Amino acid sequence: MIPRRRRRPDPEPMLRWEGKDAVVSYGGLDFKQHKDSTNTLSVTCTSCSAKKGGLSGAELKAFYVEHYNLHVPPPAPVDQLLEVDFDRLVADQRTLGRDELAVIRLVTDGLLAGKPVYGELDVAADSRSFKREGFDEGRDQLIYDAADLLRRLRAGALS
Repeated sequence: MIPRRRRRPDPEPMLRWEGKDAVVSYGGLDFKQHKDSTNTLSVTCTSCSAKKGGLSGAELKAFYVEHYNLHVPPPAPVDQLLEVDFDRLVADQRTLGRDELAVIRLVTDGLLAGKPVYGELDVAADSRSFKREGFDEGRDQLIYDAADLLRRLRAGALS
């Protein structure tokens, strides 16, 4: 996994009330906005069900930031990412959902398919430019997708 900096998104777009109940996202964390019985804005964190009413401006922003810091863990330090802890890997996979596991399966299938061609992945010894390889593969995927689209259009499958 490539380490990411933990960036706090700008919550300013969420400070406007659209006049209807809405789910808004702040850094991948969802909040329900709604008018309460006194016709003031109330916000509920969908992760922990904490609710605050009568919020506006800085108070609303502080509520989002507080729950972002509470529920969104910072990424692991780079030195932890470089170590392979098989027990943790297995334990982490037990917490993932069906689609998340399917993504891991696809990545694993790709690694296994490349092993007979390239050998075991050894990033220190592999002289390929991974950035260039990724670009070439992405370009090839665009070509395949366009060709498939053209074939379907000609067959009338997308009309």
